[in-house]
Amino acid sequence: MKKKIYVFSLILASMFAFGQVGIGEKDVKGALHLRGQFPADGTESDSLTRNVGLILPKVDTLLDGTGLPNVLTPSGGAAIEGTLVYDAGNKCVRVKNGDNSWQDCLVDNSSISTLFDYDVYGGLNVRVKKVAAGNNFSIVLGADDNAVYASGYNNVGRTGVGNASGNTATYALILAKTTIDISAGDNHALAVTSNGELWSWGAGTYYRTGHGNNGSKVFPMKVKGWPETVKAVRVEAGYNNSLVLADNGKVYGMGAFSEGTMANGINSTTVANTYTVPTAIPNLSSYTMKDISVSRFSAAGLTTDGKIYVWGNQAQGRLGTGASSGYITPTQILSGETFKQVAMGSNHGLAVTADGKKLYAWGATRAYGTESTTFSASPVDVTSSINSGAGLEADEEIVYVAVSRLDAAAANTGSCIVITNKNIYSSGSNTQPQRIGLGFFNGTTTVKYSPGTNTTSGENLTGFVPMYSKAIYEGTLFQQASIGVSHSLMVQTVDPVDNSGGYGYGTGSVNYNQLGAVSTGFTSLPIPMLIKK
Repeated sequence: MKKKIYVFSLILASMFAFGQVGIGEKDVKGALHLRGQFPADGTESDSLTRNVGLILPKVDTLLDGTGLPNVLTPSGGAAIEGTLVYDAGNKCVRVKNGDNSWQDCLVDNSSISTLFDYDVYGGLNVRVKKVAAGNNFSIVLGADDNAVYASGYNNVGRTGVGNASGNTATYALILAKTTIDISAGDNHALAVTSNGELWSWGAGTYYRTGHGNNGSKVFPMKVKGWPETVKAVRVEAGYNNSLVLADNGKVYGMGAFSEGTMANGINSTTVANTYTVPTAIPNLSSYTMKDISVSRFSAAGLTTDGKIYVWGNQAQGRLGTGASSGYITPTQILSGETFKQVAMGSNHGLAVTADGKKLYAWGATRAYGTESTTFSASPVDVTSSINSGAGLEADEEIVYVAVSRLDAAAANTGSCIVITNKNIYSSGSNTQPQRIGLGFFNGTTTVKYSPGTNTTSGENLTGFVPMYSKAIYEGTLFQQASIGVSHSLMVQTVDPVDNSGGYGYGTGSVNYNQLGAVSTGFTSLPIPMLIKK
């Protein structure tokens, strides 16, 4: 992020360098025009705090690009050295030189939309700690206020804004409590506060929100059935159920036993096979977990000593046990190593070793390695597929991985995002549409994947492809991501030197305002999320 250009910083630097700052003056010809309220007799008023602001006039682009004649300051005088204008044609800021010419754009025009959205418009955004992408809606945890925001499709109250219809067009503050974790499922969501309380909202069918009834909750509600003897610390909202991790390392379930995701080998959605309130899962009682992951068909837990246990539906090898059918109770995989993260997708899974140097994958190979419809029932080391087959650099480590958790059962669907300390990569299905941000359109009938050929541009794509080399200006790093049904969200890393960054980005469908912006179409490249307080 040190390489990033800050437009607002440049504006201030230009103003003070040229000295064209006027406060409470009646005839200012500089870049900043701050005036008080002047009476009709022309004498200065004491109310100099009124009617002040940054004046950045909008002008048309000159064809010759050498000057901008007839640019006037707010007081009507001619623009002098140091005056700034917004060039509407080139969509950039330009500053006037001492020789009466105008400097070129302060920012390269190829990245101007991202830079302006982010640093001038998006710079007012709420900074982000964690993101959660569900079925056409988004949940965001603020970094500075630790509050929860939501945007997108609001059917059955999944955005928690107090009603159960329409779209939440801009990110709304829905839970103003100090929150430590969030998760978005198919059409419900969960949050955990710093005092260990469990909150949920959205569809209550199958009792997935844990309130003891199957009615929808249109705003966040505290789950009263959560035991007072333990604190919730981590949540995972699945397809029609939820998992909650307590501070003692035990896992609780809410909702249906579907696909064996409650670790009991049962595939059922009947009330008799449902946890109507948070219930400690018996088959997990002997394990002390530090992390959990649940998808539409599978689930996993990561123990405090770095071991991975999986359970659920083994079809298509999605559990990585070596089998491809049946429902199983907790079973360890990859027993020879220790891990820091496991992520279970609907048809595949990923695991990152404790040192961040190795990545394993299993299940539908289209999600992480080939364009075929095969699957791998056992984990495969796919580290060499990172960076289009170049692998990790010597000083590069995997920070976080995300997988598509809510897709339907199919060997030809699945997406992954791999974040390292140097780049962000994606692989798998780029449909639904363009949810992994590789910048190309796949059409409506033919599904394309990152391994293979991008027929639109003729570019050959292999393995985990760098995302930001096409989408985001150089120097931007990320720390967390989430893949939903039709879009993906990412959290930018905060620069430890100047504390800049930490904002949210998104890619894919915006048909339901999932990114808090426009409501039609899609973005095939990551763009800033618009989150206003």
